[in-house]
Amino acid sequence: MIEDVTFVIIGRNESLHLARTFKSVLEITENIVFVDSNSTDNSIEIAKSFGIKKIIKVSSTYGTAALSRSKGAAEVTTKYIQFLDGDETIEQDWIEKAIDKIETNEHIAGVHGYKKVYKKDDKDYFILADKKDWEPDYLQGAFLINRDVYESAGGMETRIFGEEERDLYVRVKSMGYQIWYIHALMASHYDWKIKTLKHFLFGPSSYTIWVPLFKAVKQRNFRGYLFVYRYLLPVLLFDLVCILSMIFGGKVFLMVGLCLQPIALLYCLKINRRGYFLTWKVGILNFPRVFKVYRMKRNTSVEVIV
Repeated sequence: MIEDVTFVIIGRNESLHLARTFKSVLEITENIVFVDSNSTDNSIEIAKSFGIKKIIKVSSTYGTAALSRSKGAAEVTTKYIQFLDGDETIEQDWIEKAIDKIETNEHIAGVHGYKKVYKKDDKDYFILADKKDWEPDYLQGAFLINRDVYESAGGMETRIFGEEERDLYVRVKSMGYQIWYIHALMASHYDWKIKTLKHFLFGPSSYTIWVPLFKAVKQRNFRGYLFVYRYLLPVLLFDLVCILSMIFGGKVFLMVGLCLQPIALLYCLKINRRGYFLTWKVGILNFPRVFKVYRMKRNTSVEVIV
């Protein structure tokens, strides 16, 4: 059993997957904080049946995954935190590989690896991976991080969906620390939830791409931001030029778009980030909604079950 790591596992109505999640982690350590996001199924009963040491129920008028992770991380006292979702299982040798990587360099604060992603059932999967160890342009929801660095960076931005990891990465980088992707299997993700086109275009993560940028400008944290978003910013530049060309009329806008957008698409394909082609476009479409984050008033209650 590994004693230097605590797993913070979050979930909302994940009873279909939680048993295998807990089984995979308990092979590594008993240090588990399970944060339930006000589930209506028997998630808490499943956690109790596995003897999870700390179970927390979070209820909020504006709940986010980052809020649940933040509440769980606040309970951790070990050197490292491993975040994991309730529809994921951890690879058995991952923690040892992750700690070995961190401890090779005092400037490395966190690491993450690649996943097997199961979209329809527990048989067919695809690999979501880069090709080598490097300082990546992203931080995913499951990762291992030094707790002291996590806390010094201010923890998770709990108001946003989908961009909270990169927002944390920006602040960690600005402190002089590094986040690394290591080319090792970290977890399996049983992502069976159906995501519609409407959810992608107008869902809760459609506009939060702007928040880390606004924070970087306000805090003058350009170095960290430019590093983390170095592959996304060229796409933003292409999109802004296209929008500004509308000043000169529809014909100019069409011509500029026909010239620049294929280049942007080829760029995204070249860097193996196809989704980046649409990221800022969706953000621009939903831009007025970003102010919801700053106007947001949230009532949150935390119930410690165990």
